[in-house]
Amino acid sequence: MDAAQEKEEKRLIALQSLNLLNTPKEERFEVITRLATKIFAVPVAGISLVDSQKVWFKSIQGLMYSQEERAASFSDAVIIKEGAVIVEDASQNEEFKNNANVTEGPKIRFFAGVPVRAPDGSIVGSLFLADRLPRKFSDLEASTLKDVSTWVEVELLRSSITYQISLEQKKIQEELISKNRELAEEKAMDDAMLANIGDGVVGINDKGEIIFTNQQVEYLTGLRQDELIGKPIWYSIKMFDKEDREVNVNERPIRNALFLKKKIVSNDYFFVRLDGRKFPVSITATPVIVFDRVIGGVDVFRDITKEKEIDRMKTEFISLASHQLRTPLSAMKWFCEILLDRDAGELTKEQEELLTNVYQSNERMIQLVNTLLNISRIESGRIIIDPKPTDLRKLLDDVILEVKPRLEKKKLHLVISIHEKLPLVNVDPRLIRHVYMNLLTNAVKYTPDEGEVVIIISRMGEEIISQISDNGYGIPKRQQEQVFKKFFRAENVIKIETEGTGLGLYLTKAIVESSGGRIWFESDEGKGTTFWFAIPLSGSVQKEGEVTIDV
Repeated sequence: MDAAQEKEEKRLIALQSLNLLNTPKEERFEVITRLATKIFAVPVAGISLVDSQKVWFKSIQGLMYSQEERAASFSDAVIIKEGAVIVEDASQNEEFKNNANVTEGPKIRFFAGVPVRAPDGSIVGSLFLADRLPRKFSDLEASTLKDVSTWVEVELLRSSITYQISLEQKKIQEELISKNRELAEEKAMDDAMLANIGDGVVGINDKGEIIFTNQQVEYLTGLRQDELIGKPIWYSIKMFDKEDREVNVNERPIRNALFLKKKIVSNDYFFVRLDGRKFPVSITATPVIVFDRVIGGVDVFRDITKEKEIDRMKTEFISLASHQLRTPLSAMKWFCEILLDRDAGELTKEQEELLTNVYQSNERMIQLVNTLLNISRIESGRIIIDPKPTDLRKLLDDVILEVKPRLEKKKLHLVISIHEKLPLVNVDPRLIRHVYMNLLTNAVKYTPDEGEVVIIISRMGEEIISQISDNGYGIPKRQQEQVFKKFFRAENVIKIETEGTGLGLYLTKAIVESSGGRIWFESDEGKGTTFWFAIPLSGSVQKEGEVTIDV
């Protein structure tokens, strides 16, 4: 394609983009040609648009034409010349005297045309004047015609803009239709999923108002969707704790999920059906965050009656099995102690080493059995809670004294800070001692030699908060949700500290919560871990039970 062809191609594209070819008359162009006939006192005035084969008259006065062949058109000369074409007497003009418009039809004698350009500068047609009589055309008239053509170009620009806007509007409309279709399909899919999911699902906005529920919510709560939509979740769906107390707004998992901007999972709550039956539920509360702003949340409820029953049966089995194991383990310990004390005779060095290994393994087994028994007692609700005015400072001193040999062996630096006016707290000292012992033992175990362990006990509001920190191995972020689960041990310490049951933190959490407190932690792998547990100043509630824990 040569330069001329490329230029023509570009011109035709510009012409098409105006979207004016073969379109009805428009008054905005008609007024220009009417005015031109009056200004120049001619019978014919028009606006032509030159296509590849035809010339279309967007407006014409004095002739009945709407189009003509390009080859016979005076306007083609304007395109070719790229400038004004003035013919005062076509019958005497060598270029036009044989033109069909001169010899036949309108028998044009006078023609004056100037280019009209598209917004990109391409010449797409002409503004022209014509007469059946020869006439002179002055430079002033030519200049005036050029000025009028600017008006035409303004209208062409307007057409181009209008067309582009219409294209964009059409595109946007098509995209909106497509997006609406997609959203409708997604909504239908979501509705189907919500309707058929086995869990109750409730969506709320940032004010806590319910914006959607599924059918399972009605089954779990007895409340219809139309009774819930638009209502605050805090007051519409009632929850109860293990003590059969209604859970207040600030204690609800979804409230904490929105406030802390993180997912919260709990199996510690109950719903009550309309017939008065109480049943346990698992709750997963998840905030919906957009650009770091909480815009709402999703609460998922699941009836875990069967799971709780299975857990109860497992707890009973563990309790029974543990009880059955205690007698032979105690007997084995007694026999080992007799042999190691030489009460049954002297031992060779090899025999002593073997017996020592057996004794230590037996001790670990006894510890595991005791832990399992403690867990089963707490889970079954048989644990005795006997609160007494307790000096936490003295309780901690006793624990530190017991752990001191391990601290010294690893050359750990212990930092202690205790509130000067720490009041006595009404708690079960046996239970809280176990909490301190477990958290401090873990801090020592999982801190490298010459590391640091920090213990802080402070009063904050209506709580006594104990903090145990270390600068040890830390817990991998991806595993932190599992910390308080049974048998959990972080993968980064299993090879370093091979001994451990993974039950200590589960039991510790159960003790703290049964004492009316709460426990949480923060950890950074490779930098250390901090555990906090809070006990209310009001103390623990006394609970009648059957057994206490073994420590």
